[in-house]
Amino acid sequence: METKIGTSFQIRSSFSGGRNVSARRNVYTNSTKTQNANADTFTRSYFDLSGEIENNSTCFYLEHREELEKFTENAKKAVRLEPLNIAKDDYAGRTKFNFDIIKYCETSLNKNISQRLEEAGVPKDVTFEFDFNYSSDIVSSNIEITEISDEKYRETVENILSGSKGQFTFISCASRVMNGYISSLYYPWISNALDRCFEQDINDLSIDENGNLRGVNENLQAAFDAEKKAGEKGEYFDVIREFNFPVNNIEAIVKRLVSEENITPNISHMGYDGECIYTNDGEFKFGKDFDPNLFGEEKYVMRGTSALFMTVYGHTNSWLKNYEKFY
Repeated sequence: METKIGTSFQIRSSFSGGRNVSARRNVYTNSTKTQNANADTFTRSYFDLSGEIENNSTCFYLEHREELEKFTENAKKAVRLEPLNIAKDDYAGRTKFNFDIIKYCETSLNKNISQRLEEAGVPKDVTFEFDFNYSSDIVSSNIEITEISDEKYRETVENILSGSKGQFTFISCASRVMNGYISSLYYPWISNALDRCFEQDINDLSIDENGNLRGVNENLQAAFDAEKKAGEKGEYFDVIREFNFPVNNIEAIVKRLVSEENITPNISHMGYDGECIYTNDGEFKFGKDFDPNLFGEEKYVMRGTSALFMTVYGHTNSWLKNYEKFY
């Protein structure tokens, strides 16, 4: 499958615990519909977030629900969502679709920040750089200004940026994914799920010289065994329904993350040049230094399939199966 998009791919501008495993079974029987992104399908709208906000442990605290629902409703109206049935191996198509949405997020964020800075009396020639420390619950995310051209506006600017954490999440996650830090996004998410579902501390796990996972407790081992038994019978094993664990292929995702050597803090380096937000997390940049020619490389096309915030956690199976193509 040819996955390169080439230079014609344009973005229209630069951009727990306490209960045993058996007690946890079937707790989320009714959440299967909202969790179907884990099946790596492309058949539902990326903006059907109502169930995920309540049920998905990776998502949002309720105080950000209204903000993001309003934002994504506007995105639905602004962005052409057809076709939704993109083939699962049409990586270029998925990436193009994702970046149409990300472009909307980027444009909306720039308009919002510029307007709020002007309303707060911050001169247009004030520029600044900052770090966005992303947390999957958004509330725990924080923004720290690292450099500003006029210190007297530091507090005002920081307050304005902090008021748009929900929107910054889209660009932050996209930037991290596009620069190859996918495992770093998955690691805290899976770590929390292991603790919540199996009372397993990920720090107790290791990979031995033969590639076997060590330090697995009884609860997690029971899940591995159930998953393996279903596989031997050729049956689909719904780990979400059985254990409320958010990803199928439990053992595979755990092994991959435990063996990863480059897990880094989920901090996105950003700046504002007086006109728009830009990123500086690696070769792939949003904003003033965006380079569409990078989509001529397969790894950037593959990463783009998971660059949209609402779907990054739903594409773990694709990442595991096509791991080498992402790097």
